[in-house]
Amino acid sequence: MIAKGSSGVARPGVRMLEGSKRTASAASTDNITPAHVERMFQESQIDSLGLDPVEQHYLHILRDVDGPVRLNVIATHLGLPRKTVEVLEEDFIRLGLVTKSDKGRMLTPKGIEHLAGSSE
Repeated sequence: MIAKGSSGVARPGVRMLEGSKRTASAASTDNITPAHVERMFQESQIDSLGLDPVEQHYLHILRDVDGPVRLNVIATHLGLPRKTVEVLEEDFIRLGLVTKSDKGRMLTPKGIEHLAGSSE
């Protein structure tokens, strides 16, 4: 579940494992069960692709604008430095959720479908 939620990327996978361990510890056990992982996802507001609230907000910015969105606009809305947003984008592009061009970033059909399937 953690590997799927982290899209096979080590850093978020480790973060999710640590969160699941804290959830299990709060339930007075050392064994992490699927129920602990699910609860950690819910409490952390992590969606089915392992995107946290900031990453989800990025996708919502693209969804709510008609046409491409420039990097500076996204960074301003998120309150993050451009470099941080560029790091986020690498995963979005790899997952096929976002495409970027000289005019800006846009959701792909897969990105639109993902947002339609996730709860807001």
